[in-house]
Amino acid sequence: MAARPFGSVLVAGALCVGLFGCGGQQAQEPSGAESSQTSEVVIYDERPYQEALDAWASGSGDTTPHDDSQKSQEIQQAIESVIAPYKGSVSVVVSGVNGSDLECAVDAEVPRTSASMIKLAILATLFDAADSRTLSLDETVTTTSADMAGGTGSIQSMGAGSTFTLEELAGYMISDSDNTATNLLIDRLGMDAVNTEADKIGLDQTVLERKMMDEDAMAAGQENYTSAEDVATVLRLVAEGRLINQQYSDMAKGYLLAQSDVDGLLDGVPEGVDVAHKTGTLTNVEHDGGIVYADEPYVIVVMTEGVPNDEATTLIGDVSAAVYEAMAA
Repeated sequence: MAARPFGSVLVAGALCVGLFGCGGQQAQEPSGAESSQTSEVVIYDERPYQEALDAWASGSGDTTPHDDSQKSQEIQQAIESVIAPYKGSVSVVVSGVNGSDLECAVDAEVPRTSASMIKLAILATLFDAADSRTLSLDETVTTTSADMAGGTGSIQSMGAGSTFTLEELAGYMISDSDNTATNLLIDRLGMDAVNTEADKIGLDQTVLERKMMDEDAMAAGQENYTSAEDVATVLRLVAEGRLINQQYSDMAKGYLLAQSDVDGLLDGVPEGVDVAHKTGTLTNVEHDGGIVYADEPYVIVVMTEGVPNDEATTLIGDVSAAVYEAMAA
């Protein structure tokens, strides 16, 4: 399926290169010698998600839900048929929004290695802190060579001395799954705050124990976890304007619509159907969760663990297609 023009990151004063989408890709962290220091301070003052959000808002269509328990049964059967060969390695949640009682689940509350799906909990924590005026989204951070994290994201290629607002870091964290942006936000918020926020909004299986690409922490057995139900909870809050409030939900929706990784869920829906989603990837870990803006919008989350990545991406697309076809029937 062709990639969609979900929006671009406009950078003033520097060339933004290396935009990768799937979250948490394993890679070696750059050494200090590879991250050269520079005295130039570059301000990135565009909101990378705004174009995508404006485009979606101009043609969002009908979002009126309807109650259909039979539809839930049909979708449940379709999901179980697709994932049958992968029993135990896949978690799926499909949920209606805005009052719909559509609900389908397979191993929804099984804790899974989160990969970049943990970034949704970090985003919720940031917005809650901004809403309570503990911090301002306009607050700026200037990077150092020590901040540069490997894996996905473009900030590492910009070099030290680049300046971002917290709002811009949030956009990079979600739309480009940028690991450097994520770690900068973890430093600002604190891991305890993220875990407290997860408890506050009902994410029962979500825990942040390490920063992105922290190989020492991974070797010590520290890992980040979440579940398909927890991811679906955050996405429902976004879809219904309840992630703090409508303003912050719209910001999150914009980031998700601008997601640069278009493999997975989008492979299962027709061109022209918007999907506001977040992906996560590690070796043999592949996740995708999003809001599908079909005639009747719904949340879908597919998490795989122990399945080769290419095979898992195909499986996520197959589940997405089965759900979309059952919804449209």
